[in-house]
Amino acid sequence: MDIGSRLVYTRNRIQYNTIDVAWPRRLLHIPSMTSIERTGTCTYSGIESPKYAVITYTWGRFQAPCGSPALPIKGTTWKIPPVLDTCFSVQSFQNVIDYIGETYEWIWLDVACIDQEQEEVKMSEVARQVGIFHGAMNAYAWLHSLPACEVDEGCQALGRIAWYHPLHRDDSSDESDNEVEERDKLILAHYKEQLQFIEETLHSIFLDPWFTSLWTLQESILRRDAYLLARDGLPIGHKAEMTVNEGGEVRSFSRWRTETIDTLGMSCRSISQSLQRYLDQGSFSKPDSEKATRILRMIEKVGFNFADAMNPNVQYSAARFRETNYPLDRIYGIVGIYRSVIPDSVQLPNPSEVTFDGLETAFASALNQSSPWLGQCFVHLEEPKPGKSWRIAQSSSVPRQLQEINANSPINYEGHFLLEDSGRVVAKGKACPMQVLWAYWSKMRQRGSPWATTWIGYPMTIAYDRIISEMWPACPIRRSYGPVVEWTNPELPDSQNDFSMTQHLLRQTRAQDLYVLHLGYQDGSFYRYPRGKDSLEVGLPVICRIVVSGCNDADEGSAEPILEEQGITWGLRLEKELGSRQRALGVILWRNDRGNWQRVGICTWFDHSKTRHDLIEWECPIF
Repeated sequence: MDIGSRLVYTRNRIQYNTIDVAWPRRLLHIPSMTSIERTGTCTYSGIESPKYAVITYTWGRFQAPCGSPALPIKGTTWKIPPVLDTCFSVQSFQNVIDYIGETYEWIWLDVACIDQEQEEVKMSEVARQVGIFHGAMNAYAWLHSLPACEVDEGCQALGRIAWYHPLHRDDSSDESDNEVEERDKLILAHYKEQLQFIEETLHSIFLDPWFTSLWTLQESILRRDAYLLARDGLPIGHKAEMTVNEGGEVRSFSRWRTETIDTLGMSCRSISQSLQRYLDQGSFSKPDSEKATRILRMIEKVGFNFADAMNPNVQYSAARFRETNYPLDRIYGIVGIYRSVIPDSVQLPNPSEVTFDGLETAFASALNQSSPWLGQCFVHLEEPKPGKSWRIAQSSSVPRQLQEINANSPINYEGHFLLEDSGRVVAKGKACPMQVLWAYWSKMRQRGSPWATTWIGYPMTIAYDRIISEMWPACPIRRSYGPVVEWTNPELPDSQNDFSMTQHLLRQTRAQDLYVLHLGYQDGSFYRYPRGKDSLEVGLPVICRIVVSGCNDADEGSAEPILEEQGITWGLRLEKELGSRQRALGVILWRNDRGNWQRVGICTWFDHSKTRHDLIEWECPIF
């Protein structure tokens, strides 16, 4: 039986559709409450390839003393861990299992299916969790502290707020500028009225321990389609009014909508994006700005600010807000979300063999080897340890402009970071002074370029590690927390799209001290010139060929670049059909006062497949 033919994918599960299903070592047979060990490839008590469900919940922080009441499960070689009655009762636990048992005879339940006493067996099964969750027919998330009526109303109200759309039209393309402006005013007024309610509602929902557990963070990412269950084991949901247009006849009806991790997360993401936009525009009063900021931080802490992000670094950074009994679980408990990128053949050290710092380095090295893009697609929120600026840390963040970077799509790699056996980090690939690349970006942003005629302008993003506020105190940083980001934002006036931070850094830093390492590019959508424009004359500086060695901010001494000037400008005619757009990613490297190279940020921009090598000629240095 091909289990892949009956899997239902949400957007996030598509990330894992290349991963093989891992049949669990054991499954719990619900009618008999017996843990059944697998025989052969996928046979349990004579039944081949049974349909099973999985459940995500938290209990490890609430274990009761030995001898306390525990879930009655037969067939295990270990004792089922008891849980404090103040967390949830045995009967409540049984109610949840019985509810799932109305649909499925089999369930993967950690306390019943993972040996709780044999550490080697336990870690082996934990490592297979991605494949186990991937193969389940359905998933459930148990919010065991929340009563159904309370959370039903909260989720429903958040959905109404998130998707509020006044002056709705079936064809929004016919809206006049006045209608668009009026709608935006109504939405802003709507949010101002609802800020207090949003804050109180999210606070009451996020108090459930499920939103603070590190292990449930990983599980929530693996199954965004998991149905939410309340304290009594009943599904969280409500009647939703629906309207359809059938041949010009409008028909209304109601249907039951069961909340999932994804629906709640999407509501939170929509609210987060709207509030951030109004904060950027300065649309709130000071008291409302403070409320909006608190809401944004609440949503960020549970990892719902980018609930459907394809970039797993988003959720990795959310792990710093989660609780765990063991420090090493801060990596072991989240690394599963990278299984679509890091192959199974790459094994992290066992807990008894490594410190947290060593484990973090091993993980970062594996990530950079498997995906140089994801290995660097983040910004530091705190000053990294000396010599570790290349390494992703949980005190990091991913700007929302980079959340959709998907390492599963074809990427042409041009550069990477490599951890050598000696412990020294080397950056290899194509690079150029940032000043030269800035000249290229400026050309593409000017009037007359194909990008300037589009509503969005030339799409580029520059994101800096938070440490630049200390390196360059006079740098005009607009936000007091979070990533330091500049990007082409069509919703902001030109005066706020001037990339003032970048221009300040370029003025304050010598060209030879600020470089961009080109990590590679990813094909995007096909692009054509606007009607009536056949070509464009461009003159751009040619990138210098550089040779740099010793790119490690922990190294002693200085690594002086060797510059070989190749030319000043290059005349080029861009033809009407440019081919596919290619998104490029680069790492910003700064030579600090000690003469050592240090990562200080990342940047993305777009090239065209037919002209990329003519516009910018990257040479291959070694950092």
